Amino acid sequence: MEWVHDQVRSNCHDCKAKVGEHHGSGCDTEQCPKCGGQLIGCDCFRIGEDGFDQKEFEKYEQEKWSGIMFEDAKLFAEQNNLFVYFKDRWIECDVTHPEATHDINTAIMKMPEFIPKYKMKKEEKR
Repeated sequence: MEWVHDQVRSNCHDCKAKVGEHHGSGCDTEQCPKCGGQLIGCDCFRIGEDGFDQKEFEKYEQEKWSGIMFEDAKLFAEQNNLFVYFKDRWIECDVTHPEATHDINTAIMKMPEFIPKYKMKKEEKR
């Protein structure tokens, strides 16, 4: 596994959530739990032009701020061939699969092994 940055943020740059807290409503960093894209930019939970289906959204596990930017996790996934596609559940695959998307969750779980500052923050919480 590779890591190209040594950067971890204490708080989300947009909603100011601390590591381990849920993002605030409308946060531009929050990932959609359904499609994996940016939540405020996708249509997965949109109703009409300005509506949001909160009940449907709450059926999914909401993202907590990890201290790792989405772009960094995406880059890490690319460098380490961490890809998945969805067919009733998320299935690991290679980047060549026609429905492959970055496995951001796995990337975020594996990245702390390569980021000393993040590892230290997790140990301080104990």
